[in-house]
Amino acid sequence: MEFDVSSPFACRYAILQFLPYVETGEFANIGVVLFNHEQGSLHFQLLKNWKRVTDFFDLDTKAPLNACLKLVTEDLERVSRLLATLRGQGKPEPMRSGLFDELIRRRETMFRFSPVRALLTADANEAVKQLYAQYVEHRFATKENQEVLLERELKLLFQQNKLAERYRSRAVGDALFEYEFPFVAEQGQRIRIIKPLHLTHQKLTKAVDHGVQWAGRIRELRRRALLNGEVLFTLQTGADLPHQQVAQEVTEILQEVEASVLPHHASERILTFARQGF
Repeated sequence: MEFDVSSPFACRYAILQFLPYVETGEFANIGVVLFNHEQGSLHFQLLKNWKRVTDFFDLDTKAPLNACLKLVTEDLERVSRLLATLRGQGKPEPMRSGLFDELIRRRETMFRFSPVRALLTADANEAVKQLYAQYVEHRFATKENQEVLLERELKLLFQQNKLAERYRSRAVGDALFEYEFPFVAEQGQRIRIIKPLHLTHQKLTKAVDHGVQWAGRIRELRRRALLNGEVLFTLQTGADLPHQQVAQEVTEILQEVEASVLPHHASERILTFARQGF
């Protein structure tokens, strides 16, 4: 299975940044704004919890920030409504695109937008969520392993669909060569494995290395006749084009060792794999 980039739309996006001290140039990413050229629609997600930002910049209060962010939100909502009106009137794409250009134009305030970037996506709302997770939440990321969070999401999905009892965390291998997997189900003499992979590394080579590492482990387990069954890797990756290309490359690497691959958000397709054989 290939990484899902079917029916992609051309989009542009920018990161909303907060600069309390313009003189120093220090900033925090606090939101993502995305424009879908094909549909002429605006999508965005903004920070709601300011504590990490105020702590980071040693600010005494967040009241002025909330007031400023409220104005930014209102402006985004206004542009979104205007774009919907223009789309309904059949106005040409350059006119709608110009609105987005004006929205993200750099201004000398405590809020600014990053240089615009492009991506292809079949789901603009999902793309915004992934971009927000990558550029905003990871700015002040905790030390908790990101794949642990992905495993929690899958565990909840399995609980909601009565699969939690079938899939347990356990090692696969023997005393000399084994690896721990978060979801393993026994089907007679065969097993079925599901393993999420976090590929939103800022350095793309790390994402590729991570995929290569797990492909090597599966290859070695199969070579030693220690893995009799099917393996599914679910990939969480960035929504921008470079990360999508990395995801495709990792997909091909994993498929070479007879593993199936799905996007981590493809819940129904993951459930279809998980239910096979039961």
